[in-house]
Amino acid sequence: GPPAGDGRRSRSVYCEAGAGAGGGRGGKILHCSGDGLLIVFEIGSKEREAEVCESALDAAIDAFDSLAVVNHRRRHAGQPEIEFGLGLQLGQVTHANVDAPGRLDFNGVGQDVNMTARIQSLTKETGEPLLLSGDFAKLVQRPLRRVGEYNLRGVAGAQELFTPVEL
Repeated sequence: GPPAGDGRRSRSVYCEAGAGAGGGRGGKILHCSGDGLLIVFEIGSKEREAEVCESALDAAIDAFDSLAVVNHRRRHAGQPEIEFGLGLQLGQVTHANVDAPGRLDFNGVGQDVNMTARIQSLTKETGEPLLLSGDFAKLVQRPLRRVGEYNLRGVAGAQELFTPVEL
């Protein structure tokens, strides 16, 4: 989600924290802008799903830990904290060049990317900074807490969402 704070430097710190955490756990950054970051963790085979989901969840927790350090420094400097939410979903992503006149942007597209964005947007409504889809949650071994069922725009049926017990 969009970072709160002081413009370009906040966005840079936000992207750096997410990129460092995701890249350190095997994720590939497809898109980073002031209001979003898309990191994809390639699974490769059905046998690796649980392992890769655990890595993605570890990366998300690493990103929150990295921003906690940054926010500690920002508080002491009298600057606003950077707030963000993350959504995790298991699914397929198509890599594509999305362009418009005068602009070319490499990004991930598809139903699962949209669902992940919808899940992430619910972090504000639920007050939970990290939300996992039901499909994702089934594959991780750490304790999770059910947040509830939510209708996501453009997604058929209510979706059950979870968050880690400890973040």
